[in-house]
Amino acid sequence: MICAFFALAFTALAADPAITVSAKQRYPWNGLVDLQFTITGTSGTKYDTSFTAKDLVGGTNVTMRTIRKSNGVAANATKEPLLPGNYKWVWDATADLPEDWNCARMTVTGKADYSAFSYSVKFNANGGTGTMSNESFTYGTAKALTANAFTRTGYTFQGWATSASGAKVYNDKQSVSNLTQTSGAVVNLYAVWDHEKVQLWANGPYWAAMNIGASKATASGYFFWWGDTIGYKRQSEKWVARDGSSSNFSFISGNAPTYGKSIDTLKSQGWITTDNALAPEHDAAHVIWRGNWRLPTINEMKNLDSKCTWTWMRKDGVDGYLVSGKGAYANNSIFLPCAGYAYENYIANAGGNGGHWSSVPSSDNNNSMSIYFNTQEHGTSNYTRYYGRPIRPVCNP
Repeated sequence: MICAFFALAFTALAADPAITVSAKQRYPWNGLVDLQFTITGTSGTKYDTSFTAKDLVGGTNVTMRTIRKSNGVAANATKEPLLPGNYKWVWDATADLPEDWNCARMTVTGKADYSAFSYSVKFNANGGTGTMSNESFTYGTAKALTANAFTRTGYTFQGWATSASGAKVYNDKQSVSNLTQTSGAVVNLYAVWDHEKVQLWANGPYWAAMNIGASKATASGYFFWWGDTIGYKRQSEKWVARDGSSSNFSFISGNAPTYGKSIDTLKSQGWITTDNALAPEHDAAHVIWRGNWRLPTINEMKNLDSKCTWTWMRKDGVDGYLVSGKGAYANNSIFLPCAGYAYENYIANAGGNGGHWSSVPSSDNNNSMSIYFNTQEHGTSNYTRYYGRPIRPVCNP
């Protein structure tokens, strides 16, 4: 076999994609040829790349089979899927060329085409209910995601994430393409949920449709002392912590470290901010629900009291108030159940009155502001900080 040298070869195909190839034999000749090439195209898109060697004198083509990548791994010279970029490979010409091959001049050309393999998307309810079939995709072709069919009580669907706890990446029915580089792969997308919320007056906050820890609007959910971020639920005549850290809690002054502290002390110890509201790390709504959820301010509770229509009613066997907006917001409402309050080891006045903590302490050392309601009235008032109250979160528009 005689090969004097390998010429540089340049092959430009379509503008997208394109490939340039440089082929140069080793010196001294040991049968190896260095292939350096560049693929240009759409970022993130893989192309089926192939190479051909040709004797420019005899016009004979040779199939290139024995090619290695820079890491020594064998490469497919006829259909190697590659992303745009620069590559350095090695061709063992002596393994592929016939013994009597005579190449006074040889060129190597390359080609890059779309790699149109199939893959599928699996939709995960991620806490919701319902079923959705996998959706098939073809690499290089954009297609809309199947419309969400999952539901979750008390939540609204936001879109799709690429992990169970991840942030939203894709909207419902968004057109997507090239979600994987692997033929036949199954791409998992996870439903992203946010708590159901309504706005009750212009420029007001969004109010959650249910209390923290509740599975429906009429449920009490967890009870919290003021500044607590754990929360407790009554089970088997005991107060059980939401995180399992305590199975026999009691709502007494010694178990509420905010009790008996002045506003200045609460500030110096980091319980409240300079705006006299619970710091984010002590705001149960923010800690548990995350995002921009928080406890309402006392002004927001006063607006809830004065700007809305309060209708006493029984819903699903639970007494409470249907609180509705007015005017353009008349169709928006939340239900506030009469959950009572937690004191020591029991619940007091359940069904007779209710209330929810605000984020604001009162001026004395023992109380904080709350909204309250019973069969006769509703408004805002002070409540002892170590008492347990449900929390109805809000978030900004």
